[in-house]
Amino acid sequence: MRIYHRDAITGGGSNALDGIDGTSLSDGDRAFVMDGTFRAYRLVDPFGELTDPPEIVAPETNAGLKRWVRQTT
Repeated sequence: MRIYHRDAITGGGSNALDGIDGTSLSDGDRAFVMDGTFRAYRLVDPFGELTDPPEIVAPETNAGLKRWVRQTT
């Protein structure tokens, strides 16, 4: 399991959650996004549902069926 920290959810840049290349991601990876609000995500593979940011986010590159799913406490 890898843990990522990003400053944006979308935008595809190196600081965005969707900017992480899907080939480097594995089921169960975690990510934290702090863009004024703290959000936690878990990568689910396969998930395959349509994206619905900020709840469900797909990598822009090599997403396949991988999706970041927002976690709640």
